[in-house]
Amino acid sequence: GLNAGGGDNLAGILYSMWLARAQVNRTTFAMGTASILFLQASKYAASTSLRLKWLRAAAPLFLTTVALALTTLLDLSNHGVPVVGEIPTGLPSFTASQWLPIVHIRKLIPTIVSIVLVGFMESVAISKQLAAMHKYEIDASKELIGLGMANFVGAAFNAYPVTGSFSRSAVCNETDARSQISGVVAATVVAFALLVLTPVFKALPL
Repeated sequence: GLNAGGGDNLAGILYSMWLARAQVNRTTFAMGTASILFLQASKYAASTSLRLKWLRAAAPLFLTTVALALTTLLDLSNHGVPVVGEIPTGLPSFTASQWLPIVHIRKLIPTIVSIVLVGFMESVAISKQLAAMHKYEIDASKELIGLGMANFVGAAFNAYPVTGSFSRSAVCNETDARSQISGVVAATVVAFALLVLTPVFKALPL
């Protein structure tokens, strides 16, 4: 929430932030800093000790739980700590009936093409990097078919364009996920959270 003005370069932005330092909410700053330090320390501990390898997956979940508890018990949302707030409950609605007619199709085509190309290149780049790390081959044609099917089904439920995710791929790799079952488990947990847990997450600090 720091309103520090602009700047054309990093030095200018940092100087503006320094001038506006009196606006900083100390509770928010302390929580954010402590969270980053905890996650970095957990990652370092997990990478240096086999006994602490479980921290890779457990640390973010533990931090989320502690942050929720602190925000709720200490009423931090009324002390300047921004929280997620209300989240709509339920699964996305079926929207395939809105596919036709496509309005302004000529204006949309350049954007569509750029999204497809960038998304496909991003997915293949991630796939090739992981394939090189774990010594296996990927088929770019099958990758394209998979992305196409995912986008076709997702579009029927008002989803964002689907691509391979740098962050989710990194999480799966860090937690030693070895098959598509990890995606099924993640989707199931997300669906459960959308149906049941949205009132809990409204107190989660941003």
